[in-house]
Amino acid sequence: MKCKNIQDLILTDYLDNEMDLQNKKKIEAHLSECQECLQYASFVQKNTVEPFNEAQRHYPPQSVWQNIKKAIEEGQKENEFVLTEPQNYWKKMRNFFPLPQQIFALGGVLAVLVMVVLINNYAVKKGAMVQRDEQNQVEYLASLAGDFSEVSLDEKGDYGTVLEQYFL
Repeated sequence: MKCKNIQDLILTDYLDNEMDLQNKKKIEAHLSECQECLQYASFVQKNTVEPFNEAQRHYPPQSVWQNIKKAIEEGQKENEFVLTEPQNYWKKMRNFFPLPQQIFALGGVLAVLVMVVLINNYAVKKGAMVQRDEQNQVEYLASLAGDFSEVSLDEKGDYGTVLEQYFL
């Protein structure tokens, strides 16, 4: 094992005597060969473990443990989804679907609806513009064909232009 790995293991499990026997033997074998790691282990033992060996152990009062147990039990009851009373049902549903999510969903639906209305409105207006501008378009296309003088409605109701005859 590398010295860095040994030093990490010394800090974590070796000094606490929480290491399994196989790894403990490997570390002790390394410490017997490596003077630097042995000094590191004794330094850590002296400065981090020994000061707490003489410390008195303090236990919290029993009321602290009772309050912790009560808080855990209340937290578990709040997380249960039991349909016992209608008021609890609606409270749990409200917690399950928080209000900000509903607002964002409603805002998204309204935004899509507004876009659909605007696009539809624009398409209707554009269609009306095309119908109103039909005479100008025919005159323009006829002028491109070079025979603008022939543009007029005849008895059949068509324009009788060279361009129209070409396409029909």
